[in-house]
Amino acid sequence: MESSHGSRSVIGSIRLFLAHYKMDTQKETMFRTYAWSYFAYHADQRMKTFNFFLIVAGLFAGGITTLLRDSGDPRWVCPLGVVLTLLSLIFWKIDQRNRQLVRNGEAAIRHLDSLHAHPAVQGVPHALDIFSRDDHHTKSSSAFPVASGHFSYTKCLGFVFALFALLGLFFSIGCFYFKPPPKNPETPNNKRCIAAKRSEASNYAVG
Repeated sequence: MESSHGSRSVIGSIRLFLAHYKMDTQKETMFRTYAWSYFAYHADQRMKTFNFFLIVAGLFAGGITTLLRDSGDPRWVCPLGVVLTLLSLIFWKIDQRNRQLVRNGEAAIRHLDSLHAHPAVQGVPHALDIFSRDDHHTKSSSAFPVASGHFSYTKCLGFVFALFALLGLFFSIGCFYFKPPPKNPETPNNKRCIAAKRSEASNYAVG
């Protein structure tokens, strides 16, 4: 009887352990799905926001160059240059916020990965520890030479925002020193044409 009672206790303990393990696995799966969805959504939003900025900034830059080429008064370019600089600063701050949200999701996934003891291979984090492995590779690589170096998304995007901001400042200040070419330059050919037309008009008036 005691042996039968003891075996039942062991079986009950095993069932309880398996039920607890199954519940923990389900919770981790739920949290991992939530963390990955959060991370993927905000990473996608970050790139979509940057693409939208490129479209808007490109339109402003194209409008500025068109005004400089065709407008009689280049000072009208100044407001567009100022707006381009302000847009660059605003989108840069939006990108910083998106970056923070992406890192929140990354931190959650790192925590879930740390619950499992994946052994490192030759000093390199396990392949399933995706973010830790990526950190190891990026920290061990330098930024130069540029062709094969490593630059983070934050640095690359920040460089583009700074480039358009400086371009807006250049246009807003430089437009006051820009002199557009005359619409009807007085070349020798133009002078001869104008003189011929005047001669024809005077002959017609005399006749």
